[in-house]
Amino acid sequence: MSLKTFLVWYEANQHHFAIPLRRIGDREWEFAPTNWVLVTLVRDSLVVTARHLTDPDDRWDEIAEFDAIPLKTDTGWICRLCRDLPAPGSGPPLIYQSREALLIAHAYKPFLQWVNSKLAQAEALGLYGVGDGFTWAKLLMDQPDPEAKHLKLRIPLKRDGLPADTPPDDGR
Repeated sequence: MSLKTFLVWYEANQHHFAIPLRRIGDREWEFAPTNWVLVTLVRDSLVVTARHLTDPDDRWDEIAEFDAIPLKTDTGWICRLCRDLPAPGSGPPLIYQSREALLIAHAYKPFLQWVNSKLAQAEALGLYGVGDGFTWAKLLMDQPDPEAKHLKLRIPLKRDGLPADTPPDDGR
């Protein structure tokens, strides 16, 4: 059900995304300006990973995850994460009238906010590694990188302040 819920929600909200998604599989999308960043729908979560394009099936590491664990109660739907691991000062979990409403509030809307406030603002994607397999990935902003000595690959996501897929100005 979460695939159908996500597809319907994305169709209705795609115009809000600063960077569009391009579907590449049953439960996988990549961001249109770069195929280095992959989004996978896993159960009720959206997982954003960095790809290693020398091997398209290889995922370098996770960049972000947007989770929801729906639980049906007598009064409606709640998120088990909010119930079992509440944020400090958050109070009891919110009750939603449908599973879909919970998924939208807990996973899809935060994903949209992240795309627009983090991914769309990032200068580059950094792929890092230490030793024989300890890896991580992160979005790089225009600021010093304290982990630069472990940087294996810096992939520009913008060109001259514009998204990487913006065509060059040919003077017309």
